[in-house]
Amino acid sequence: MNNENLIKEIKILQDKIEELNEKIITLLPNQKNSASYCLAVEDLKNPNWPEAVDPSMICNAASEDEKFERANSVLDLYIEENIKNKKFLDFGCGEGHIVIASDENKASYSLGYDIKDCFCPSLKEKNPESFTTDWSEVKKNGPYDIILMYDVFDHLENESEIDVFNKIKEVLSPQGKFYVRMHPWTSRHGGHLYNQCNKAFLHIALLESELKEFLVESGENKNQIKTNKHFFPLRKYKDTIAKAEFKIITENIVTQDLESIVRDSQILEKIKRDYAYFDKPTFQLSLNFVDYILGK
Repeated sequence: MNNENLIKEIKILQDKIEELNEKIITLLPNQKNSASYCLAVEDLKNPNWPEAVDPSMICNAASEDEKFERANSVLDLYIEENIKNKKFLDFGCGEGHIVIASDENKASYSLGYDIKDCFCPSLKEKNPESFTTDWSEVKKNGPYDIILMYDVFDHLENESEIDVFNKIKEVLSPQGKFYVRMHPWTSRHGGHLYNQCNKAFLHIALLESELKEFLVESGENKNQIKTNKHFFPLRKYKDTIAKAEFKIITENIVTQDLESIVRDSQILEKIKRDYAYFDKPTFQLSLNFVDYILGK
């Protein structure tokens, strides 16, 4: 067997191991272990435990100016082409600031789509035609030259990832580009808890029942953003892209090395045990974001 075939065989074996590991994880009971919980909390309460997100990077939810600054940063830093005179769709647009920013950047047409009407009331009132929860409206106004899915894939509800990608492919123009920012559940901020308790890996260090208890004790038990638990995110992303028959134009894997306090912590052992990883998941935890530019 030559080296190329050996590498392919190893890759197939790795994928099978990850798939088996993920099936095992779903069968595990989500039960608190008092001893390991206490050790994890001890680590999390260590003043040297790293933050999930640099506080200066957290957008003030009460500031429209900061939201528009963030929206423009996404367009400037993430969309690699000039948006002017292009048809733009923001899939999973949330409040809709990126949609308005794209319009201000002279897109020929801008539309924000979300499954729920969570649009900012003042933006929707001024721009009622720029937002919709009706997919038929999205199709009617397509195709689109640029489609953005920013931190949505890992939070999809009601539809499978492959179904969503197939829908998006239908409304992408032949030469259009699909920009996707993935935010892995395994990342240090993958649970989006930093506005409540800015502790790295809090959402994965504690099981759901443990996390609820910890947040109640901390006085921070607010509604949490639903995040899909992809234990091997890169495999999930690439599998979805392949099944939807998108072409990967670029892939950018953004990682951050684990601090020594994390590598040496009881939490890393707990994560390995709680989720039945075959080894310490240092690579999975080092993932921050995965960015793709996709085409037909």
